[in-house]
Amino acid sequence: MKKSLAVLIAPPFFNYYKGISKELLNYYEDVIYFDDRPKCSSFFKFCIRKRVPLLFDFLAEKNDKQIQSALKNKNIDTLIIIKGECISQNLVKWFKEEKKSEVIIYTWDSLHNNPGFYRFTQLADKAFTFDFLDAKNNNELKLLPLYSDIKTTNLNFVSDMNKFDVCFIGSYHADRAKVLNRFIKENSDFTYFFRIYFPSKAQYILYWILDRELRKLPFGIVTFTPTSKSDIQNIYNCSEAVLDIHNINQSGMTMRTLEVLSSGHRLITTNMDAIEYLKDCNISYLDRETGKITNLSPLPGEVQDGTFKYDFSLKEWARKLLMS
Repeated sequence: MKKSLAVLIAPPFFNYYKGISKELLNYYEDVIYFDDRPKCSSFFKFCIRKRVPLLFDFLAEKNDKQIQSALKNKNIDTLIIIKGECISQNLVKWFKEEKKSEVIIYTWDSLHNNPGFYRFTQLADKAFTFDFLDAKNNNELKLLPLYSDIKTTNLNFVSDMNKFDVCFIGSYHADRAKVLNRFIKENSDFTYFFRIYFPSKAQYILYWILDRELRKLPFGIVTFTPTSKSDIQNIYNCSEAVLDIHNINQSGMTMRTLEVLSSGHRLITTNMDAIEYLKDCNISYLDRETGKITNLSPLPGEVQDGTFKYDFSLKEWARKLLMS
């Protein structure tokens, strides 16, 4: 039997909240969504991310009041917070004390990158993280890997159709340029499709000045145009393997990582924690310092009927979030 109402507070990027909200409707009659940050300029978004004293508190209180005003006459069964970048503990207390709501929190970032998330754990009925090390080091957090919204297919795709040995599509951060340069140097016989995205030319120029490795990248790798989901999948389908250069301050598997594995491609990743979790999958390890690849598993992670053995569907993710 469905419950009446869930409130979802989550980041808006890539519209992931829409898929999550739709899945939650299997458990609730209605779902109301709110951004976890108030609408504001790029400068204020930067201040939120850096948790600038006083200003952060002001913006969080502003967001809290907007949410409370919209919900003051609602009976709310469950509050679900994903990341919760700019909401306060007072808002969570309001849901628990005034609305008598169950509180479930989840983060698809590490505590290193999003330390403010931890303040919600003492108030939550359930607390989850996608990050392996955070779950291991904090008893309050339970591990729940992210999901893939690509439906699992037969993994025996035709490899002679592939144009590239390996592909990589991602935004610029940390040491990604350095890792790509080392990969290219160490694996010079590979054919590849690499793209690093910058949202603006001004940002690119700034990092081009600061990052010697960015200046060394071969021509054509940098792009200022986001790659659509369908184009990403087409590039995957033209590639033997997909390269995953994880954020060095995270240990969780990104949605992109799970999409690669679910679609049947070999994953070449720098993330040893993911490799240890997916021991029998089609994964190779990339040493980010040397660019050398170690093939850890000769066979895809599949059972005898040819289907991927792990269930990283949104349906299963939501079930574990609500029912665990």
